[in-house]
Amino acid sequence: MLAANSGISTKNLPEAENRGYGISTTRRMLVDGMSGQYMMVSGDTVYVNTKAGSGYFELPYGIRFEGTIIALRIPYWNDEFEYVNYIE
Repeated sequence: MLAANSGISTKNLPEAENRGYGISTTRRMLVDGMSGQYMMVSGDTVYVNTKAGSGYFELPYGIRFEGTIIALRIPYWNDEFEYVNYIE
């Protein structure tokens, strides 16, 4: 989860472009640019990122999600957001 949220590709395919920026760029655009909220749940770990802060949290023993969920709270409008500021 740390790798995915830091812009490191988890595919590692020699014949593919292993950019790995999709999740991290989307998260930065949402939180930093639009003042939205981001949450990723995978296995027994949750990652939350908001303007107020970010952090990784372990779910209580016995609670585990097989797979990955990414939840986004996208604000209705933000006049100051410029997507070109996040193009890599």
